[in-house]
Amino acid sequence: DWSYMVACAPYWQSHQAEVHPTVQEGFTLRGDVLDGDFGIMGRGDYFWRPGMVPHGPMFSHHGGLFFFRTKGGSWELELSDVPEWKAMVEEYKNREPFFTIP
Repeated sequence: DWSYMVACAPYWQSHQAEVHPTVQEGFTLRGDVLDGDFGIMGRGDYFWRPGMVPHGPMFSHHGGLFFFRTKGGSWELELSDVPEWKAMVEEYKNREPFFTIP
């Protein structure tokens, strides 16, 4: 099992979906991120998902700081292409952020 923090810079993006074989949970400490069809995470948001659930593409307006944990093994990653990633990311990029970063 792993616990780790991840940070991303403003306008960071990933056009692929991620899949992890272990349970993953995460908490947004600061910033924002679009996580594909799962929606937008902002400061204070939490998620839990079972292993082998694809998620992505991702984009962040303001950058972010996130705390993650895995359960059931180490953190492993497989990537797959998301054909509609450009449209998903562009739609989020063109939205006004629904929160402000202090």
